[in-house]
Amino acid sequence: GWQAVAGSGTLVYDENVKLTGTKSAHVTSEMGVAGKIVKTLPQFDLRNKNIALRVSTPDPDGYSYLRLRIYTDAAKTDSMVTVEMRRPTGPLLDTWYIIGTDPSTNNGTFGSPDLSTCQVIQIEIFGAAAIDIHLDALYIADKPQKRGAVILNFDDGSLDTYTQAMPRMNLYGYRGVVAVSGLRTNTA
Repeated sequence: GWQAVAGSGTLVYDENVKLTGTKSAHVTSEMGVAGKIVKTLPQFDLRNKNIALRVSTPDPDGYSYLRLRIYTDAAKTDSMVTVEMRRPTGPLLDTWYIIGTDPSTNNGTFGSPDLSTCQVIQIEIFGAAAIDIHLDALYIADKPQKRGAVILNFDDGSLDTYTQAMPRMNLYGYRGVVAVSGLRTNTA
C-alpha cells in the first residue's frame, strides 16, 4: 500500500470515508508542509496512458494541487517524470471527484525515463493552508484514440431535453446521455 514520506505529513487509512473499495488514504499535514505518500508497484507501462485520482476534501483550502512523481527506476531518483494535477474550481466539498493528467505531457522530465518501465509513484500534495485530503483510487487508462471528445449530459430528464436539445443534437449528429430522475418515472 501507500506509505507516508518521513517529515511530509501523515497518512491514515480511513474506512469511514471512501467511495470504492474498503478504505481511502487520508493525508494531512501542517501549514507549509507538503503531504507526500509513495507506493512501489510491479513494473507498469504508462506509454499512451492517462492517470487520474479520485479525491475528496472537507475543506475548500484542503489542497491547491497534486504533483505525481513517476520513477522508472526505483533505485535512481534522477529517472522520473513529474506531472501536476490542479483541483477543479468550485465548491466541491465532501464529495468525490476525479482529477487527471497525461504523463507524456509532463511538467518536468529528469534523466531519460522510459515510461514503459515505471516502478514507483509518489504523490505530493501542496496547499496554502494545512493539507486535508482523501485519495480513494488511482486510475491508469488507455488514452482515447480520438482527441477532443465531449459528452453532453442532461440531468433529471426534463421535457425540454427532448423538445429543445434533442432536435439540435440530431441536426449536428451529436449524441448525449440523459440521467432520468427516478422520482419522475411513475408520474402521468
